[in-house]
Amino acid sequence: MVGFGNEDVYSTVGFGTKREVNVDITSIRRFPSQNLDADEVRYGYESDLEFVAGGKGFDSCNGDSGGPAYIIVDGVRKLAGLTSRATDGASNPCGEGGIYTRVDAFTEFIYGLVPKT
Repeated sequence: MVGFGNEDVYSTVGFGTKREVNVDITSIRRFPSQNLDADEVRYGYESDLEFVAGGKGFDSCNGDSGGPAYIIVDGVRKLAGLTSRATDGASNPCGEGGIYTRVDAFTEFIYGLVPKT
């Protein structure tokens, strides 16, 4: 994750400084028939359009929204998602896992606006 948002779990300080953090993907639909209903209820996300990553104090935070969530594929950094919001049920706005919009779910829309390079 990369962003310029707040740096503490209470989302009160640190806005405006670029930070990066490596986190695990917690829940992601890897194939269409995969049943993630329980995760969708637990985290409050739509697995066809979003994924969940982070937690245990490491996450994106308020002010990071719209920023990139990268994955490494064959040694190359690729855009996997965009920062959206905290998971449902989080006690704090940051650090307990976040929800990220899947870029792959919107490629047709994106390439309709921006030419493929």
